[in-house]
Amino acid sequence: MWVLGKPDPMDVVENALRNRNWKYARLDANTILTGVQTVSGRVYFIAIRHEVQRRTVLFLFNPLIRGAADALQALAGGRPPFLRVHTNEGHSSQQVAEICQSLMYKNYQIVLGCFERDDSDGEIRFRIAVPYCDTKLTVAQVDWCIDVAVSTMEVAMPEIERVMDSGRMTV
Repeated sequence: MWVLGKPDPMDVVENALRNRNWKYARLDANTILTGVQTVSGRVYFIAIRHEVQRRTVLFLFNPLIRGAADALQALAGGRPPFLRVHTNEGHSSQQVAEICQSLMYKNYQIVLGCFERDDSDGEIRFRIAVPYCDTKLTVAQVDWCIDVAVSTMEVAMPEIERVMDSGRMTV
């Protein structure tokens, strides 16, 4: 779709994903779901959302400790395969506090994007928002956001896993 001479941002995202030979699902005009399994074996569930009013494309990366098969099974069962760190998920208050401290420390080091944790259910995700109000979104921007986010997740996840396993953060 073309809007005022500019390509639809979600079409640009689709082009970037096709160039990577990634499978994806376009849920609606403004939402794409995809994911990647990295060399480390970790799987990252990725939701890409076009926020029309904000003229922003939002990349949400949810880390999974389990593999791709578990992610597909969770999706089929109607529960998004998000990493959740919460006392309702069996984590101690100390583990939750350590994870929050670790994510805050990581955010201080990150130039593009940030980690978020939903206090209501413990969902952890990494977010990058790309505003395009003065220009059009490009495949290169999409690729850069994906590469930055995946590499950031790969650096952060071992620490998150250590805290979840031991309840102790190492900086």
